[in-house]
Amino acid sequence: MGANDTSIRAKESTVERLYELKGRKESYDELLNRLLDAYTESAAPAVEKSPAPGDDIPPEPVEDPASHTPEELLREEGQFAGSGAMLDGRIAAILEMYDHLQSNPGEYVHKTALRDGLSEEALKATGYEHRKSLWSNAVKAKNEKPNALTLLPGVEANGNGKYRYVPEE
Repeated sequence: MGANDTSIRAKESTVERLYELKGRKESYDELLNRLLDAYTESAAPAVEKSPAPGDDIPPEPVEDPASHTPEELLREEGQFAGSGAMLDGRIAAILEMYDHLQSNPGEYVHKTALRDGLSEEALKATGYEHRKSLWSNAVKAKNEKPNALTLLPGVEANGNGKYRYVPEE
C-alpha cells in the first residue's frame, strides 16, 4: 500500500458484488470512483424545464405492469448485479423458484426449500458458489432493493421466510 492508501472492511457478499462489477483491467479504486460518480449523478435533483407557452407536449404513455412477463419485471427492476450470461442465470434462478411456488399454489414454501430446490446447473449459471450467497444477494430485500420474488405476480411473503403463490382470479 502507498502512503495515501487505506483499507476498507466489508462483508464477503459485498466484496463478491464488487468483484462482479469490476472490469477486467479496472482497479478497485477505479471501480469505487466510478460507482461514487454514478451515485452522485443519480442523487442530484432532476431539473425539469417548463414547456414554453404554446408547446404541445403529449403525455408519456403509461404501461400496464401486468402486461409484462415475470422475466421482464425482473429485468426492469435492474436489481441484479452482473450482465450477460451471469445476469441471465440469476434471473433464470429466480424464475425457477417462482415456478416452484406456482406448482404449489396457496401453500407457503420456506426460503430454505426454494434455495435448496434450485438445480446445480441453475446455481452455477448465477456465478455464486453457494445458495445462501445467491439468496442474500439476488433474492432478499436489501437497502432500497425489493425482494425479487415479491416483485412477481401472485407472490406473497409472510415475513418469516415463507412465500406462497396466490393465483389471480
